[in-house]
Amino acid sequence: MLEGLFEKLGYNRENGLYILSESEQDVLEIFPSRFSRILIEVIKPYAIFSLETLNTNKYDKYLTPFNNPLILFYDNPSVDERRLILKHSFNLSRSPVIIINNSNNIEIYNGFNFSNSEPQWLESIDINHDFLSIHNLRSGRGWKKIYQDHFKKVETVDRLLLRNLTDARRILIAEEKDFPEGNLTPEIANRLIGRLIFIRYLIDRNLAFNDQSILQGDTKEKRQNSLNELLLNHERTYEFFEYISEKFKGDLFPLKFENKGVPSFESDFVKVENLKVLHYLFKYVCWQKGQRL
Repeated sequence: MLEGLFEKLGYNRENGLYILSESEQDVLEIFPSRFSRILIEVIKPYAIFSLETLNTNKYDKYLTPFNNPLILFYDNPSVDERRLILKHSFNLSRSPVIIINNSNNIEIYNGFNFSNSEPQWLESIDINHDFLSIHNLRSGRGWKKIYQDHFKKVETVDRLLLRNLTDARRILIAEEKDFPEGNLTPEIANRLIGRLIFIRYLIDRNLAFNDQSILQGDTKEKRQNSLNELLLNHERTYEFFEYISEKFKGDLFPLKFENKGVPSFESDFVKVENLKVLHYLFKYVCWQKGQRL
């Protein structure tokens, strides 16, 4: 079924189509390493289509309004595999269109938005296949029409997270009297946020932290929740930060620094109220909308 669709749309191995079972090495070599590994090892679609791999100087205008979009194809995924498509596609934030062959029925989904009727699934969208043809994607007409009809008001996870990070940092460094959530220096706020993003990255990579007892959980999801709850406890949070610092033996996000020539400890400046701001950030609370992502 998908092979017939590829032929109808004009997709082939020479113009941006990659069947993972045949083109894994090409994906590793052509796409940035971060995305190629995620595509192959985590998301595992049947196929990927991307004009980005062609001469982008020639087709620059197709990139607007999306940023180097990918179309992901799945061929008869199991029930369990379908559940993962939502999470993986939304978090990748590079695939506005998800196409699934479901028992010889072609289903098209918005990779940037949830369904109103089924909040655990992506929004189903009705796209004229002609707008997805190679000719219309190259000219920019296809992506422009798809964007106007289905994506103009949708924020990607990258934009939402960036906005949340920006707002959280603004709170942390706000210089106001009787405002315990703020009054950190920009340097401390940056280190604190950066360290937590690094830890979340390690958790997402399924690092188990077996040689400690502070962060709990036998699954990635449980460790994510444990980290969020840990941020409500100042002492335990900094015990875990010390563990991370010793384990990775790096100065990327140091806990000790000089303040006007005096050796200082980050934990003396950061209050539990500051950590609560980050607790809500890493539960993906949208500051402006009051919605959890």
